[in-house]
Amino acid sequence: MRHITGRAKVLDVVEYVLEFLEDRENSEKLTVFHHHHDVGDMIQEQIGSILHERGNQEITLRLKSEQDSQARQEIIDKFKDNPKARILIAPTLACGEGINLQFCSTGLLAEREWNPGKEEQAAPGRFSRIGSIAQFVDVVISVAINSIDEMFAEYIERKRQYVTEAMSGKTLDLGGQWNQSTIIKDIANKLRESGLKAWRKKIGF
Repeated sequence: MRHITGRAKVLDVVEYVLEFLEDRENSEKLTVFHHHHDVGDMIQEQIGSILHERGNQEITLRLKSEQDSQARQEIIDKFKDNPKARILIAPTLACGEGINLQFCSTGLLAEREWNPGKEEQAAPGRFSRIGSIAQFVDVVISVAINSIDEMFAEYIERKRQYVTEAMSGKTLDLGGQWNQSTIIKDIANKLRESGLKAWRKKIGF
């Protein structure tokens, strides 16, 4: 269901990207982070198709987990130096280390990760690097309302809070065992109770 939700959000992600290109300064760049490979493919294909139809010369670049370090660096250099290359689509988990995007200060998380630390390593972690001149980093999170995605986001933020409190030395009361297994069980129970009829209709079930 997490995968289905990611695919269902593609149109909204593409709309945000197109608005970014129209509304922001030509020097501003955007990195779109995703989890599933086909979600990244769909985002790239739809953005490219729309820009082509409009006669727009903007370039959409793509990082992939199977690329070696040299290939990735070539793409990042193009993203940095080419004024027409304003959009980079990249897998969140492959952007945790060894990638410097200090020239970019805006990110969009198209899909969430179970571990909030993985998200932070990618965005804003890849932006807030030595040499960055941005006054702030803007990270937008895409959430499908009234879907499992909304529940998933709630659990991720709870986990982020627990980690923060634990790192600050606070004693946590988790109300019993709280791990990925119990989270999935809780989500399943909520889905069964709510039915999510509107969501099923929206994605064609």
